[in-house]
Amino acid sequence: MSENSEPTAAAAPTPYKDRKIGLVAFGIFEIILGGICVLLVPLMAIGMLIGRANPATRDSLSLQAMLPNILMYVLFAVLFIWLGIGSIQARRWARALMLVGAWIWLVSGLVGIVFWLLLMPDFYALMARNGQLPAGVITVIKIVTTLVITVIYVLLPLAFILFYGSRHVKATCEARDPQRRWTDKCPLPVLGLCLLYGSWAIGVLWLGANNCVVPAFGKLVSGYAGFMILALATVAIGYIVPGLYRLRPAAWWVAVLFTLVAGASSVLTFAQINLVDYYRAMGFAEAQLAAIRQYSTAVTPLGMTAMTVSWVLAMLVYLILVRGCFLPSGSSGGRGMPGAPQRVSPTAC
Repeated sequence: MSENSEPTAAAAPTPYKDRKIGLVAFGIFEIILGGICVLLVPLMAIGMLIGRANPATRDSLSLQAMLPNILMYVLFAVLFIWLGIGSIQARRWARALMLVGAWIWLVSGLVGIVFWLLLMPDFYALMARNGQLPAGVITVIKIVTTLVITVIYVLLPLAFILFYGSRHVKATCEARDPQRRWTDKCPLPVLGLCLLYGSWAIGVLWLGANNCVVPAFGKLVSGYAGFMILALATVAIGYIVPGLYRLRPAAWWVAVLFTLVAGASSVLTFAQINLVDYYRAMGFAEAQLAAIRQYSTAVTPLGMTAMTVSWVLAMLVYLILVRGCFLPSGSSGGRGMPGAPQRVSPTAC
């Protein structure tokens, strides 16, 4: 625009439908989901105590095995209640986090369903072989279980995606919460990537609480060596997550390198060592290992390798898809022009 040109009139705001009622309804539903997660924690603890009182199941139940699940439900409870309150208040950050989380929920759920379908023959064959239930009852359980899994891991996250991804919901939150929030400073795909790498920190803590057993290029290491590997992983994650959030190209490259190294280490290890050996090194009781061993498809080196390769490829594809967010504006193929070009804006990615 030249200095003598007329200033362009501001574009009229795009009309939208106010979705405040929907935000309140979805927020209440999220709080209910959080309440269900809260209730599951004491139910799991009670179930463990009852199981420990039975000599037949005493050795297969322990706090070590149950603690990750308990902590997971506590985390989900906090997240759902927090996001539900934010949705009721039409906060921009609540919409962004719920949309990103729903996409992660859906994709991971679809992958989980695939592996559940692989495990299902082993699971029901075990029930039939032990004569626990008649064949007709097992068929009903198959149908009900498949429906429940489909609702939880596909339909629920899909409903959140369709609602919070609506331009009307976005416009409603922006109108009712005009203040720029921290989630607005980062493209939503990159924000999802930050959440994924941040969740690795939880896995690092879990490994640290279980003898620091780490798969290391074909073998399992533990003790001081395992602790050092986990410490390095913690440092890497501590750099990756804030670096990705700030759209630093170096953080993207470190994330790629971290994924390749961790993935190669896991693939080479689980190609030789099955899941039972892994948990044995962590100190799990033999009764617990026997229960894990029954699901032969998942615990074999082939099954573990397939799951690990799927995870690594998914992360690398994701990183490639968001690569444009870390390129200088006006660059081509990742090669910026001389000078000091600006990075792509968060809304353009």
